[in-house]
Amino acid sequence: MTSSQTPIPPVAPKRPVTSAHHGDLRTDDWEWLRDKESEEVLTHLRAEDAYAAAMTADQEELRQDIFNEIKSRTVETDLSVPARERGWWYYARTEEGTQYAIHARVAAQDSGDEQADWTPPALIPGEPVPGEQILLDGNALAEGHPFFALGGVDVSQDGKLLAYSVDHAGDERFTLHLRDLTTGADLDDTIEGTFYDPVLTPEADRVIYTVVDDSWRPEKLMVHVIGTDPSTDTVLFTETDPGMWLGAYTSPDGNDLIINVSNAEFGETWIWRGMDPATEPVKVVDRELHTLHQALPVVLNGERALVILHDLDAPNSMLSLAPAEGGDPAGWTTLIPGSDEIKLGGVEATATHLILSVRQDTTPRVWTLPLAGLGTEAQAEPSTPLLGQATTSLDRAGSPDNAASDTNNAVPDDAADASRVPAAPQVPLTIAFRSAAFESPYLRMTVVGDLLPAQVHDVRASDGSSTLLKTTPVKNVN
Repeated sequence: MTSSQTPIPPVAPKRPVTSAHHGDLRTDDWEWLRDKESEEVLTHLRAEDAYAAAMTADQEELRQDIFNEIKSRTVETDLSVPARERGWWYYARTEEGTQYAIHARVAAQDSGDEQADWTPPALIPGEPVPGEQILLDGNALAEGHPFFALGGVDVSQDGKLLAYSVDHAGDERFTLHLRDLTTGADLDDTIEGTFYDPVLTPEADRVIYTVVDDSWRPEKLMVHVIGTDPSTDTVLFTETDPGMWLGAYTSPDGNDLIINVSNAEFGETWIWRGMDPATEPVKVVDRELHTLHQALPVVLNGERALVILHDLDAPNSMLSLAPAEGGDPAGWTTLIPGSDEIKLGGVEATATHLILSVRQDTTPRVWTLPLAGLGTEAQAEPSTPLLGQATTSLDRAGSPDNAASDTNNAVPDDAADASRVPAAPQVPLTIAFRSAAFESPYLRMTVVGDLLPAQVHDVRASDGSSTLLKTTPVKNVN
């Protein structure tokens, strides 16, 4: 492109607007551009788009080549490994030519055979799934809208109700809906302007959601009684400190609501036990302790307690056992002390084990720790699943196929030979915990490396044995 052909960039005119905040004056020359509905603003934006297109026109062929190469290596018709939760196998699948996932489930069996009951059904991408129930079709929800994103999905404990939220504007303000899974129809309840991750109460008679303040900071937790006018919703919790971020999630057993407020330096945790409308959330870790932490309720020998991962006197964090009410850290019992070499990053729990995400030798790893004997002399040492051990792989029919022992450093060429994690890989492999139902005897984990497509494994918590469920397919790669 010669200089005479070079387009002239559009220039937005200055129109100073002065405003006062906290006693300070601020002048913005382009305040007028905030009006997204103004035809003048839209005309200017179109001119900027046209200028950018003209200046990068010579790159169009390269852009298309890059896009085509990425597409040629992407498996568009695919599905996730089903995860079991309260009598159902949940999964997401994608179809070629569509942009969004379809969320679905199939019924699980309870035969009394642990391995059979907890082995995911063998679903084949692109083929019909017998007994499938579609919960949400992202493509149908996106149809007719310029933007689509899911803000959260939660299924009730009885499996009959679905809470989900959608954003059609791209501003992270979601509309909350409730769907009757016995009929597939949405209820009349619709709540505008919510934030991420709605939570259904154990009885599925209420839904908890977050709203933000004018600066888009999560500020309040609201409770909506299903079937009532949203204008009558009540405030469960308010965080007034503009420097703190509010979040809420369920306890591992799904019965309690854990409320966490935090910033980059410290936080505070409250627990709403049973999400009982006759009670209030109880503070268990005070912000005055000035600690970044994560607190999980557990049951040990029939008694409630708290497992707290925190950085009090431990820059890389440590793990402690505390009374159910939290209280003074002087009364906490150290489960795993802090270390200069290993960073503890997070903790989750099932009915029988703790699962810790750690960074060891600069690489993400997973530790497991039985709840039996926790905090006593009988406490076990943490286990490190998927490091240098043989696994079992599942064939397409879902039958086990025992893999032979192998501890070499080579990265396997295909899924059949990729059924183990090398003991001392030349390229570090990241091991991450993905999920586990509270009652599950298995832990879902992923393994990925620079030269290894992501693998999905189920690890038996009791003995660390593992089964390779899936290696992410990559087209046109040897």
